[in-house]
Amino acid sequence: MLFHSLLPSLMGASLCLAAATPPIAARDGHLRETDSPDGPPDGAYFNDIPEIPTTPNKVQKRASLGKSRLTTLHARFEYGVSANSPPRAQLVKGKLVGDATEGTPFDDFDKIPRPARVTKLTLRGAERLDAITFNFWGTELRHGGEGGKDVSIEFGKDRYITALQVCDTLFDSERQHYRISYAKAFTNIKRPSGGFESIEVGTRPFDADKNCPPFEAPWGHAVVGVRGREGDEIDALGAITAPWGG
Repeated sequence: MLFHSLLPSLMGASLCLAAATPPIAARDGHLRETDSPDGPPDGAYFNDIPEIPTTPNKVQKRASLGKSRLTTLHARFEYGVSANSPPRAQLVKGKLVGDATEGTPFDDFDKIPRPARVTKLTLRGAERLDAITFNFWGTELRHGGEGGKDVSIEFGKDRYITALQVCDTLFDSERQHYRISYAKAFTNIKRPSGGFESIEVGTRPFDADKNCPPFEAPWGHAVVGVRGREGDEIDALGAITAPWGG
C-alpha cells in the first residue's frame, strides 16, 4: 500500500491511485462525463478506469475471487483543473461502494467549506458502519443513524486523511440489497510499529485488502468528505477529496 505524506509543489494535473493487491490498471486517458446530470464544472476533466459491468442494484461488480462477494475498486477522478476554475472544481469524487437503491442519497460536494481542512473524523458503528461525520471549523457534515459507538480522530496542520477503505456485504439476499459493513480511514502519520495511523469500525472481511482496497486521495489531496446513501446505517459510500490545505 502506498501512502503519500509530502505535498507536491504543483497541485493540478497529477493524480495517483495506489491500492493493495491486485494492482489496478493505469488510467486510460479518455474523457468521461461526470455522474452529475449538470455535467462537470468548468475547467474540470474526468478520467476513468475502464467500466466494470454492474448488476441492477450494485454500483460496482462483485469480485469473482473464491467465495468473496466484496467489491472491486472502481474510481473516477477529476483532473487537469485550470487556475481559473471555481473552487468546487478542485474536488475529486471516488466511485461509490454499496447499494445504489437503498436509503436516501447524500453528497457533501457542495457543502464542504473552503479551505477544506478537516478538524475531526468520526466513524460510528459496531458490526457495520452506522454513521460518518466530518468536522471543520464551524461546520459538521454527518450521515447515517445512531447505532453503534463512536471512534474519532482529530487533525492539526500536519495530519490529514489520505485514504478511505470501504467494504460492503449482502444483508438481504431476497432483495439483493447491500450495506457498508466495514470502514477504515488512514492518515499520513506513520506509526512507530509500522504502517499508518488509522481508525476503523464494523466487521472487517478476511480478504478486505485484496477485494476492497483503500481508495487513496490523488497526490496532494486529502479526503475531506463523502457521498452515498443513508438510512439507519450507511448503505453506500464514496470519498471526496480536495487539495490538502486548500
